[in-house]
Amino acid sequence: MKVTEQWKKQLSKIAKDLEELKKGKTSEEWDPLKKFYAPFSEEVRKAVLPKNLRMLQEKYSGLTDPRDHLELFYQQMEVQHASKIAMCRLFPMTFDGVARNWFRKLSPGSITSFSQLTKEFVAQFQGAIPPRKDPFVLQYIRQESGETLRDYLERYHAEVIDMGVFNEKETLTNFGRTCARELYGIH
Repeated sequence: MKVTEQWKKQLSKIAKDLEELKKGKTSEEWDPLKKFYAPFSEEVRKAVLPKNLRMLQEKYSGLTDPRDHLELFYQQMEVQHASKIAMCRLFPMTFDGVARNWFRKLSPGSITSFSQLTKEFVAQFQGAIPPRKDPFVLQYIRQESGETLRDYLERYHAEVIDMGVFNEKETLTNFGRTCARELYGIH
């Protein structure tokens, strides 16, 4: 697993803090690990991680669809045979910015499962989920003046795919209505 410079700095700071702790700094408010584990239950903190684990390099900052990030993370963990409890422990390592701040504010010991964490995660960032497009809008996609039929077809097709909805008859009918038929001598 590649260790980034940021991780090296964090590990170095933790090692330094632990040395200070060994020297006698034991006040209750000084616990360098407490803030890192606070939201996790004891079971999650003790999760066994897969050997030779490769972490997702893409960070989630709260600005894009959380379901996409979750899907990418889940697929990567599944091929590495990570258990759900290990996924729970690892998932926050993919957070950045607003997402990391949200995670830090979760109640101590409140996260007990991957399912719970992902439900709370998606609920928290549901505002970043793009609204579902209505297939009705396909009838308003028009071939631009000077746009080739191929370019128009590619643009139209991209919209259909982006919607995630496909009714062949409806889609072809709308396409036929919206291409600039006069350019091709079709009336």
